[in-house]
Amino acid sequence: QRENWSIYLMQCKKSGLCDFSINMQSNLAIDRYGIQHAIRKCVANNFNKLQIDVKSRVLCDAGLRPPEMYQNYISIVKGDEREAVIAMASIVAKVHRDQFMTKLGAKYPDYGFQSHMGYGTAVHYIALENKGILPVHRKTYLKKLLD
Repeated sequence: QRENWSIYLMQCKKSGLCDFSINMQSNLAIDRYGIQHAIRKCVANNFNKLQIDVKSRVLCDAGLRPPEMYQNYISIVKGDEREAVIAMASIVAKVHRDQFMTKLGAKYPDYGFQSHMGYGTAVHYIALENKGILPVHRKTYLKKLLD
């Protein structure tokens, strides 16, 4: 269902019914600056791409904040369950990340990215132990393996 909703939302974007931006930070940026910095940078980049009026009302999933100039925002715990617009953003982001992980799975078939989508499953850790760490891995999440 996520895939179908994502396709629908992409069609809505193309027809001008909605607008959104997708942004990712590299594993290197996450390792160097931390996940929170990477998230803040993605959010800021998305606001810049969308050119949202700073007076606009902005709904954010809990823990996310727009850049400081956007004062009219609400942070909502479990926002993806309570607000349709946050749910839609969550769907688009998840499908985009899954597609990225599927591409990594094709490039590195021994690691099963297309199955676990980058989550630290037992299968993934076995592949890491047997095959080693790849340049695409976030090293800060693999400290036990690096010791």
